[in-house]
Amino acid sequence: MPVSVTNKSSTNYELPRTAAPVKVCNLKYQNSITRGNKATADNLVKIFFTEINEELAHLQIAIEESNYHAISNIAHKMKSAFAILGITELTAVINEMEHLSTMSSSIEIINQLTQQIHFRFTQAKVEMKYY
Repeated sequence: MPVSVTNKSSTNYELPRTAAPVKVCNLKYQNSITRGNKATADNLVKIFFTEINEELAHLQIAIEESNYHAISNIAHKMKSAFAILGITELTAVINEMEHLSTMSSSIEIINQLTQQIHFRFTQAKVEMKYY
């Protein structure tokens, strides 16, 4: 049975339930910068989810408006935010989005890349719920 998660834009993303869920987050970097302080780490996670929710909403608007400059800026911000939680598999996706937006082309591909980001973000939310 899939796990259903709804983001702020009311888009419903379904995650397939597997016998062994794939870990999305690698918290080694976060633990090193917080020096293992659980309260600081928890606060960082809370800020991450709040900020990324807002950035994804802004990104969707920028895509709808084909605002390549805004897409590039948002992608750049998200890259470092995802790195804090060790979601490194999105680095190439976000780099590609940033590259395409600087060329002011391929809004369809940028939109597809955004869906990949949404999917991994949703997975991270489910994973961090049990952190």
